[in-house]
Amino acid sequence: MYLRWATCPCTIRWRNHENLNLYSPLFFSLRWSKRNLPKTFYHHFILLFTMHTQKRSLLLLFVTMIFMVIRIDAAPTLDRSGWTREQLLGQDLDESGRNPSWILDFYGSDKYLKQGDKLVFKKPLTNAVIGPRISHEGLYNKGIYALNADYKDSIPESEMHLKSDVIVKVMEGTDNNALGEVRALKDVGLYIDSGLVTIDKREEPVILMKKVPGVSLQETVQFRDASSKEEVDAWIAQMEPHVQQLVASWALSDHRLLHADLNLCNIHIGGKRTQQGISFDEPITEVNLLDFGYPGIFKVSETVTKEQVQTWFKAQWKSRTYKSPKLCRIL
Repeated sequence: MYLRWATCPCTIRWRNHENLNLYSPLFFSLRWSKRNLPKTFYHHFILLFTMHTQKRSLLLLFVTMIFMVIRIDAAPTLDRSGWTREQLLGQDLDESGRNPSWILDFYGSDKYLKQGDKLVFKKPLTNAVIGPRISHEGLYNKGIYALNADYKDSIPESEMHLKSDVIVKVMEGTDNNALGEVRALKDVGLYIDSGLVTIDKREEPVILMKKVPGVSLQETVQFRDASSKEEVDAWIAQMEPHVQQLVASWALSDHRLLHADLNLCNIHIGGKRTQQGISFDEPITEVNLLDFGYPGIFKVSETVTKEQVQTWFKAQWKSRTYKSPKLCRIL
């Protein structure tokens, strides 16, 4: 089971300092387990209680708790192709829109996997020294980790990868969706290795992949200080032709890979860290895509044309890019 916890947007004053937005509409998807759930509830309750310690804030504490909406749903299964295609591409088949027939099945479908693709999580990764977790679990993974040491697999002629250039994705399982992600990462040149490692005394399937260079627009000081929606729209417009070029190049390659999950969290642009924070380079000319996992990656027909991909892209870009402030997770 999963617990989805939504709290009301509210603003409080923290010990006579600046106003803080507490839980402005954030959603927490928490794993329903003995290991995670009590600890997570405890932490969030302590946060609420601590920020309302003054007597004048006690009323707001109770109001906040009253407005919590607790809803229990069935856990999302790893195979939801019946509706995730519609969610990503639209409800109806439309040859001139987002859901044309030349977009085929998900990348992890049995018809696209070879026998070797089904063995990628079998071996132990004895050379992988897993470091701290840098992102909590997503919809189809248990979290993103760093490495504590540079990585080189057991093949003598293999390349040494600096730990700073590698991220480790802990998978929910080793079904076709996970196999399809490995296949996609190989096809776009981001794959390093995959197999089994021990994390918190448990054996877990993981993918080691190259870190995608760049920064997310929404983590930059320019985005934080943007004066208007029109200013943000102008930056997004600068990204569009570069993202389109990447998407089309993969779709028309021998691999016939279509990246359909075009939200801004899956786009990195050229940038750097400064004394003021993270900033992106203007004008935007360097763009990279990330997140090659289910359900955002599809196979496309061998007969699809560049014009068809470009027409689809314009519709999908308009639909899937998020222009409002949003927290991005890593992968």
